[in-house]
Amino acid sequence: MRSSLLDVSPDVEVRISLIELPDRVGRAESRRRLLEILAAELGVEPGVVRLTAAPGGKPILDPRAGLPDLRFSVAHSANRQLVAVCDASEVGVDIEQHRLRARIDGLARRAMSEAELDAWRAVADPAERAQRFYDLWTRKEAYVKGLGTGLVTDLATVELEPASRKPRTWRVARRDQDPSWWIAELEVGAGWSAAVACERGPIRVSTRG
Repeated sequence: MRSSLLDVSPDVEVRISLIELPDRVGRAESRRRLLEILAAELGVEPGVVRLTAAPGGKPILDPRAGLPDLRFSVAHSANRQLVAVCDASEVGVDIEQHRLRARIDGLARRAMSEAELDAWRAVADPAERAQRFYDLWTRKEAYVKGLGTGLVTDLATVELEPASRKPRTWRVARRDQDPSWWIAELEVGAGWSAAVACERGPIRVSTRG
């Protein structure tokens, strides 16, 4: 995964790790990889890192372990694991492998506003429709994962708009939702979509591994 600098501001840096996992890997191996990344960030041994869950279910460092405050988010799709860490802000991340499937229209109705759905249905090419669906899905999912609400939040009510003068970067458009969040698309290869969301911005994304 190539480094991608989305903003020159040093205020909020989000560090991304993209891991290729063996086929049919179990949860234990995914957790081990996550703990290794967090331990390297914290400068401790993996056995020292303890996790718990916030009230909404979002994984967090267990405050009883006495470790520095580090926010992180993790996502999986097929054999890939994507981890985002941030020192200064809440963070969310999502990754999806593109799949041409019959029920994508039903998922689009769940994830898109009426205007988004109309624009998406106007795209004739199936591969382009899949690209646009997964790009939008991962942007919104990264945002709600950062909030810690996950799919409890109705994705169709989440409205994002392009950030001025910042390519592939988005802001929350609705004033009744938290406008401080920034969302950035990530380059993860053909046939994949991924995004990271940060509670503050502009954000600078650097990659590890």
